[in-house]
Amino acid sequence: MTPVAGKLHEKVAIVVGASGAIGRATAHALVREGAQIVLASRNAPALEALGEEIKRERGRVVVQATDVRQEVDVVRLVSRALDAFGALDIVVLAAHATKLHEVAAASSEEWREMVEVNALASAILAREAVAVMAEGRGGDLVTVAPSLAKTAGGAFATATRAFSNAFAEGLREEVRRRGIRVMTVSPSAGVEAGDVADAVLFAITRSRRLTLEEMILSPTI
Repeated sequence: MTPVAGKLHEKVAIVVGASGAIGRATAHALVREGAQIVLASRNAPALEALGEEIKRERGRVVVQATDVRQEVDVVRLVSRALDAFGALDIVVLAAHATKLHEVAAASSEEWREMVEVNALASAILAREAVAVMAEGRGGDLVTVAPSLAKTAGGAFATATRAFSNAFAEGLREEVRRRGIRVMTVSPSAGVEAGDVADAVLFAITRSRRLTLEEMILSPTI
């Protein structure tokens, strides 16, 4: 497969959670449109395998083992994108911790992990990315997080999801005049990874005059 001068030609993207089904599908979708990509995940073997797949498709890719619970890893990830490609245009956060237990049976350790991944990590990643994008050519921040409002045992996960929504809304107002769009894609249970990836691609390839603030995806059949 030869390189394609697609809609994302010469754009630089980070995909966090790239070893998961949604992150993997999103990475392939971005590369097909010409993006240069940095893959990030805690699962280093899966990350390396995905990187090799993309290289066989003639995509430009680097991999960075990243634990988003560690601030130093998140800072290093953004630096890696700049070192490898000299810019940063797109960040897709597809890493999301979901522990489904009724409150009476849940552990504080599980709650802490959800706060670290779903709230704190997204904020740190946004801070680092916005600092780069604001000095460059703007960009897009996309968070992919499941819709859990009606899921049994999802009370705390839903609460961290609410933080993510509120943070995105506030950040959007802070950075929109700097050419940075903040968007959320929320798939319900049963939505396929490829369809989520298509939604992400659709959002970031719209006119820069528009921001698709939130896309809620539900299966029709």
